[in-house]
Amino acid sequence: MEKVPLGPNTLSLMALLLTISGALSVLISPSWSILMLVGGVLIAIAGFLDAIDGEVARARGLASKKGDFIDHVLDRYCDIIILMGMLTLVDPLYILLAIEGVLLTSYMGTQAQALGLGRLYAGVMGRADRLVIIIAILVIQFFFPSYPILKWGIIAIAILSNVTAVERALATYRKLQD
Repeated sequence: MEKVPLGPNTLSLMALLLTISGALSVLISPSWSILMLVGGVLIAIAGFLDAIDGEVARARGLASKKGDFIDHVLDRYCDIIILMGMLTLVDPLYILLAIEGVLLTSYMGTQAQALGLGRLYAGVMGRADRLVIIIAILVIQFFFPSYPILKWGIIAIAILSNVTAVERALATYRKLQD
C-alpha cells in the first residue's frame, strides 16, 4: 500500500487538536506541574504544523483561497484557545486584553486586504512572535514557578498585540486615497 502524505488542511486540523490538548494541559496545571511543560511542547508542535501547512499546499499544488481561509480561521481559534488555557493561572482581564489585541491585529491585516491594499503583516508582534513568547513563558514558568512569568508574558502580548493592531490600522489608513 502506498503512503499518502498529509495534506495541508489535515496539518491545520492536527495543529488545532494539538493546540486544544496543549491549552487543556496548561488550564489544569499548577505553575509547577509537568503539564505546563507538556502544554508548551504541544503548542510548539502545533505551531510548527501551522507553519508548514501553507508550504505543503504550495509544494503540492494544493494552494487555494479556500485552504487559506480554513488556515486563517483555525489560526484564530488556536490563538484564542491558547490564551484561554491560561485562565486559571493569569488574571482574566489580561487574557481578555491579549485576545482583543490578537483578534484586532489579525482583523487589521485582513481589512487592508479587503480594501484592495494587500494583506498587511506589519507591526511589532505577529503570530509567530506571539507563539514564541507563549512557548517561552510556559517553559520558563515551569522552571521558575515562584515568579509571575505567565502574567508578565501575557501583559506583554496584550500590549504589543494592541500596538500592532494600531500600527496596522494607521498603515492602512495612510494607504487609502480619498
